Amino acid sequence: MKENCDGNFVSIDPENTKCVSNYEAYSEIVRYINPQQILEPLCTTTPALKQGIIQLVQDGPEFLCRSYDHILVNTWANDENVRKALHIREGTKEEFFRCNKTLAYTQDKFNVVEYYRNLTNANLQVLVYTSDLDMTVPHLSTQQWIKSFNMSLHDKWRAWFVDGQVAGFTEIYKMKEDHYLTYVSVKGAGHVAQTFKPKEAYHMIDRWFSFSLI
Repeated sequence: MKENCDGNFVSIDPENTKCVSNYEAYSEIVRYINPQQILEPLCTTTPALKQGIIQLVQDGPEFLCRSYDHILVNTWANDENVRKALHIREGTKEEFFRCNKTLAYTQDKFNVVEYYRNLTNANLQVLVYTSDLDMTVPHLSTQQWIKSFNMSLHDKWRAWFVDGQVAGFTEIYKMKEDHYLTYVSVKGAGHVAQTFKPKEAYHMIDRWFSFSLI
């Protein structure tokens, strides 16, 4: 793919047959991997599974997949007793959906690196954190665009700790004067780091806000 796709893995040119063939082979290899956390099970969260998942919870055994809570939260939020407890007025919302997929977006942004580059020219302290088991936003690609800014290194690559254990790795770059970009990876986390590693994410944010080294 590196040789044949010219670095474009999103909008692949259908006329580039070598790239198309490489991408199809790659897709087949990773099709059964959970892209949001590569070490966890890949599970379908279609509405058809809804009743089965609810039954699993009611029967007691722990259900396999973290993503099942996407269905469970819809069931919970649409329960009549929950709506009353939250003081949701009748008629204001017929049904709650965790994700509103009806919004009429007119465009997508596949690359926002220039927005981050603007932050390096502002008088801001910047924190960029990633999860090391997330394949949807890989930490390697995040490191790549950070390094492309050619900022000077202020604090070299090292581990950071929670409760005496390695919680991830960090590196700090100097942007201008006393303003820095702090890169942090969260070890063992998947997409949305705080969902997988809430304690580590809390300590990361708390330390950064207090201007102490992560």
